[in-house]
Amino acid sequence: KGVGSPGANRLKERDALTVEQWLGLEEMAIREGSLHSSGPVVVELLIEIQASPSSSWEREPLELGNRLQVGDYVDAQDSARKWYEAIVREVTPETVKVHYFGWGSKWDTNLPRNKGINSKLNT
Repeated sequence: KGVGSPGANRLKERDALTVEQWLGLEEMAIREGSLHSSGPVVVELLIEIQASPSSSWEREPLELGNRLQVGDYVDAQDSARKWYEAIVREVTPETVKVHYFGWGSKWDTNLPRNKGINSKLNT
């Protein structure tokens, strides 16, 4: 939660992260064998403000899952959880039909258009 957000006061001390922890700088320094900063770290942030909790995000139409079109090349996960290159054959609001390269059309699959970590389509 941001400093000025309504929920900021509810953030418990044990849940708070330093900027270094959030960016993973401490782990990076340990991997590189130095606990001291090797110089300035540049961090670029994109901050988007949502008008209300129920409104959509302005950048939502730009997300990959919202831009898929017939003919797009994607990496798609099959039912055995293995990833293969595929081409998008059909797009509906709920599913994406893909054809896996090197496999017969009987293996074409309709995948759910999930968002986030459970997505079966990546690039």
